Amino acid sequence: MARIPYPDSLSQETSDRLVKLGNLNVTRMMAHSEALMDGYSRLGLAILRKGKLDPKLREIAVLKIGLLCESDYEWHQHVSFARAVGVPEDTIEALATGDTSRLPDVERLVVAFAEETFSEKRVSNEVFSAISEHLCKAQLIELSLACGYYIMTAGYLRTFDIEIEDGPSLGETVSGSST
Repeated sequence: MARIPYPDSLSQETSDRLVKLGNLNVTRMMAHSEALMDGYSRLGLAILRKGKLDPKLREIAVLKIGLLCESDYEWHQHVSFARAVGVPEDTIEALATGDTSRLPDVERLVVAFAEETFSEKRVSNEVFSAISEHLCKAQLIELSLACGYYIMTAGYLRTFDIEIEDGPSLGETVSGSST
């Protein structure tokens, strides 16, 4: 159960925005602060839909962050989204078990990038140099910001004990939403 109740009185604009965003608990709770919900969701949708980073690589990073942050909600929602963008089941399983040795080099580097972003708060020169051989500057920026965004999101989710919905998941809802 969430630590505080979800808001029950919202502006029409915020109610409409929540519907467009799939009415997920992550944004429903944030609607207590309508201005931050709007900015948060716009940045999230930009990360998910407007970048140059391969969505599969982004979702591998997000899933790793969800695991590292022990966020069941983030893992649940992004497994569905990872599937929607074509991340293979064996890659999801490799992340879940921690045995990423069979993943392609670039995917292992994305995992290392996420791990170091989480644990060291900075990516080592070794990992940065290696991944830079696979990603352009814009993609490097997007990967870094995606990791940071989902670390922040996991902290928020865990602080408020936000529950996983019974209804459609992120992979089913964000495909039709717009900023």
